[in-house]
Amino acid sequence: MLFENVAWGLLIAIAIFFGGLSGGAFIVVTVTSFLTGERFKEIKKWGAFIGVTSAILCVAFFLLDLGSPEKFYLISNTSSMIFLGTMTLTLIIPLGIIYTATFSPLTDILSLVDFTSKFVSLLNKVQRSLEAALFLLGVILVSYTSLVLGVLWSNPFWNTPLLTIIFFLSGVSTAMMAISLVLSLIYARGLPEEPFKMLVEALHRLDVADAYFLAFEIITILTYVQTMYFSDPVSKLTSFIIVEGPYSFLFWGGIIILGMIFPVIVCIILAWKGRKKVFIRLYPVMMIPAAISALIGGLTLRYVLLVAPQTVWRII
Repeated sequence: MLFENVAWGLLIAIAIFFGGLSGGAFIVVTVTSFLTGERFKEIKKWGAFIGVTSAILCVAFFLLDLGSPEKFYLISNTSSMIFLGTMTLTLIIPLGIIYTATFSPLTDILSLVDFTSKFVSLLNKVQRSLEAALFLLGVILVSYTSLVLGVLWSNPFWNTPLLTIIFFLSGVSTAMMAISLVLSLIYARGLPEEPFKMLVEALHRLDVADAYFLAFEIITILTYVQTMYFSDPVSKLTSFIIVEGPYSFLFWGGIIILGMIFPVIVCIILAWKGRKKVFIRLYPVMMIPAAISALIGGLTLRYVLLVAPQTVWRII
């Protein structure tokens, strides 16, 4: 049942995955900047890059799904909830590019040139304002999917605030894992001892926070499907096919075990032993499979929660 004949299928699931990843990345970046200043600059730099790239991919997959020109009415209709997402992405991409540019080595060169030094100085001054705007847009983006599902569809399975919490937790969690993955892949080899220790410290901060987010996410998702099971008949049937029916393998195997439990176990092990001298060089290596599995789980989560309710709705 991976490719169901439903209105919103795999392409939309991928689009909202990248949308949540983008919003989550900018939340992580701005909170990191607020709490630590310039200490973990690599988290901010690569988090901003992931945020921009994911937003662009989100738009690309939405357009790919729209296909025929007449469907573009949905994104241009100002009374549509989809228009809110369109405007959010329209703002977050250019602002994210400007913010990402502040971390480019090119800005250091431009600051030395009289003609461009004033522009670079202005860019540095508005960095905090950019972070505030990106944080707000990020929150809207990670919560946006649940708002659209609740408004555009009369499916009771989506009409609950628990869905907003799940998408928010998943957006931030997958963003932290994506940043950890990029840092691990880029800096895992060749760094001297002191910079490597700083890398491990950054990864440690991310994986400890992510372990809490994933644990809370597991509890929220299980609470969600259980609550819906004891709700109306449509929600009960949807919960059944997710937990015990055709989508159960994706739910338990792809979301709960691969996407959450495995990354949590790795994060706990790394938080406990990872910074010790014997294991420190293995820290980035162990983060790579954990991050990949969490990202796969995040995509699977969106696919199941998007497609399964539509499948039930089509049956009844």
